[in-house]
Amino acid sequence: MHHSLKFLLLASLLISGITAQAQTDAPVKTSFSALSWNQSIRGIHYFVGSQRIDLSIPNGAPTPAYECWADSKLTFYKDGPADASGEPTSIPIASTTIASNAPDPLLLFIDQGNQTDQYRIAHIQLRLKANGQDLYRIFNLSEFNLMTQFDEKRLALDAGKDLTLTLPGINGPNFGVMIALQMPSETPQEWQLAYNTFWPYRAGRSGLIFISDRPNRPGKIDVRRYYIPTQTAPEPDSQ
Repeated sequence: MHHSLKFLLLASLLISGITAQAQTDAPVKTSFSALSWNQSIRGIHYFVGSQRIDLSIPNGAPTPAYECWADSKLTFYKDGPADASGEPTSIPIASTTIASNAPDPLLLFIDQGNQTDQYRIAHIQLRLKANGQDLYRIFNLSEFNLMTQFDEKRLALDAGKDLTLTLPGINGPNFGVMIALQMPSETPQEWQLAYNTFWPYRAGRSGLIFISDRPNRPGKIDVRRYYIPTQTAPEPDSQ
């Protein structure tokens, strides 16, 4: 009897371990939305297993959510020449991986102006708190450390980082924006002014700001902004 109980206990532990391992190894689904940095991207697709998912990516507001596998390479394709069976081939244009511990990102497609890996994909986690304040979430997707000034606020923003800025007390229809780049130099604090303009201000709306390198233009940046109503879910609705 003692040996039978011991055997049953060991078998139970073994089965529990196998089940837990299977659950750990089981593929996990996640989702993403997508937005184009430049022009809208039409006629692309990706695969979930053998299922082909077609989508178009606008440049004014993100797509609805699409499902995919987490922790696996996610490749986007455009249709190429037909194969021997008459079906179009799939030509890769961009790839990325969405980690299961960073789910549901906004994928920002940035045209690199070349034929291989045509688009760079930046992952954006949209955590904009709905706290009644007008907020600006600023993402530095460039290779430069930046010095930014929004109205009277001056803030450093390192390459690959983001920050959230509140802009209270603006008493006018617009406010000044300046962005300077820290250039490679023997002098660590050599800065180059790269962006200087005025942005319109309207109470009750917040903004998502993306700063990226300009392809094939060393030392240049592009800036995109998308506005969202304050105190609502972070879905850009206009530029």
